[in-house]
Parts: sequence; structure tokens; C-alpha cells
Amino acid sequence: MPLSIDEITPPKGSRTLILGSSRSGKSVLGDHIHFNLVRTRPRIEIAMADTKPRYRAELERFGPRFKFARDAAYHYADWEKGPTIPGSYRHPLSVNDMSFYWGADPKKDPMRTVILQTERDDERARILEILDDKWFSIPKRGADRVLRINELLDFYYGNGVCISSRHNVPLKVNRAGGERGFSGIYESQRARGFPLQLVEEATDVFLFHLKYMEDMKFLWANGIPRDIVPPGYEVDDNADPEQYQYLFKWIQTSPGGRATYRGLFKLRPEEWYMEQLSET
Repeated sequence: MPLSIDEITPPKGSRTLILGSSRSGKSVLGDHIHFNLVRTRPRIEIAMADTKPRYRAELERFGPRFKFARDAAYHYADWEKGPTIPGSYRHPLSVNDMSFYWGADPKKDPMRTVILQTERDDERARILEILDDKWFSIPKRGADRVLRINELLDFYYGNGVCISSRHNVPLKVNRAGGERGFSGIYESQRARGFPLQLVEEATDVFLFHLKYMEDMKFLWANGIPRDIVPPGYEVDDNADPEQYQYLFKWIQTSPGGRATYRGLFKLRPEEWYMEQLSET
């Protein structure tokens, strides 16, 4: 049975994992959930960490107290492809302040996403520091705040320890949850290498094709029903990967920890979006 993007978009306070190997469709789903959040919740505040990087921001702030805005396209002049996040600012990692984003009136300030991005390994901890000190730790009563991380493993060592132990923002957002108006959307090619609490506490898991069966064993050991296998494992090993590209399984966890399988679905991205994507 077809689902609309409204039906799978997680509500405020949710904790979402999108898992899948490269080119499986996980980022495509993450993007469409992101776009729908902005469309349906106009006061939302999305902080996004992009460490590939793969996304283009529309604008950046500058000038005294950062009250002016300009086109951010020059930052991506040497890119051939890469999706643009509508209504987004690019935040420079040299600036230790995020208070000038997310105006209270979305009609006056419709820009609802701030992207922190780098291709340098040694700047990833800086992203966590800014997000923790200048976003997560700033009280904001009644706010609807979402942390989206496109490559979750970039912020953890192989043993699941955060690269910045004081600023483990993904885990902090998970723990704060709906009580403080936080939600998390975390995308990863592997299901291991980050804190197991992110699996145990997930309210929604969207499972695309996984390259390694060891990842599925980890998920089984941490609450995913053992009769669930990733899309593609039901077909012959020599099958064309396009047979299971964009296929995903949806698992929801209710209060009390009971996991429910919602079904197998296939993304059908529109042409205008697909034209922005690179081949790798």
C-alpha cells in the first residue's frame, strides 16, 4: 500500500535512524523527510551536520551582528552536483554564535535550516562543539528543534566513543527528546560504530540495503525483530542492485520498547530532485 511522505515523517520528539549502504537511498529519504518537516512545521529549527560534504546551502549571514544575508553559491563553485537544501544558511565554523538564526516569525524569516559543513577530519569535533554550546545548551521553551546528521559515523570512533566526549550531541539530543522539544535524524552506512543507545532509543528505523550482515546482527541484538532482514537479502546475490535501490523497511518502536514492522516501501523521488544528485 503506498504511503505519503506525511505518513512517514516522524513527529516532534522522535529519534530516527536511517541505515543503508552507499547509493541505497538513505540520504534521499532523509532529504524528503527534511523538506516535509519544513513544509509542515514552519517554526521548526533544523541544525544539520554535513561532513561529506554533499549539500548546498542557499544563503550565509554576514556583516555587523550577522544581520545581512548573501548567496552562498560561491562556496560550491567547484562542485558539479549536490542537492540544495531550500531555506538554508551555511554557518562558518569560525563563528562561535548561532543566536542570529531562526527568527520567531517564519513569515519574516523563512530560513529554517542551518548547515555546519566541512570536508576536513580535524574540524568535525568543532561542529559538535558549536552544536552543543551554541544550539543544544541554549534553553528555548516551546521550540521544535531537529538535529540531522548525514554521516553519523564521522563523529564516532570504531568503538562507539564520540570524537569529542564533552560534546556528544547526537546522544544528548536523544536523551533530551520530547521533554525539551528535540528530535534527531541520523543517517549511517553502517549500523555499528556509534552508541548502541541510538539504536535502543530509536522511535523509527528506516532500513535500506546493508552491505554487511554483521550490521544486521547488531540490530537484532539491540531490539530490531529477528525476522527482519535488509531489502536485497531476499534476492539472488548476483541480482542487479537497482532491484533494491530505494527500497526500505520501516520499523517503529512504541513506548515500552516493542518494535513493530510497518512494511516494505520504495522511494519514488521526483525528477527535479534526482537531477541534483551526483553519480557517487
